[in-house]
Amino acid sequence: MASNGKKFRCGVVVEKVQDLFQASQDHRLVHCVSTDLRMSRGIADQFRRRYGKLNELENQGPNVGKVLRFQDGRDRCSIW
Repeated sequence: MASNGKKFRCGVVVEKVQDLFQASQDHRLVHCVSTDLRMSRGIADQFRRRYGKLNELENQGPNVGKVLRFQDGRDRCSIW
């Protein structure tokens, strides 16, 4: 409880079982990848197959710690 007597919630986690790629528009998909953008296995492979646009990502000069951005076709900015 806060010092002013009001209750607040911090760090609330809600776990859902659903298709990650069908998440609502207010959610952003984020994934870490290596600088070579190979993405050949697991969830990285699913990102590559679903979104492609590797040339667009390569043109942004991937580097350790750098965020690469692109539009995913649903007017939602995804970040890799």
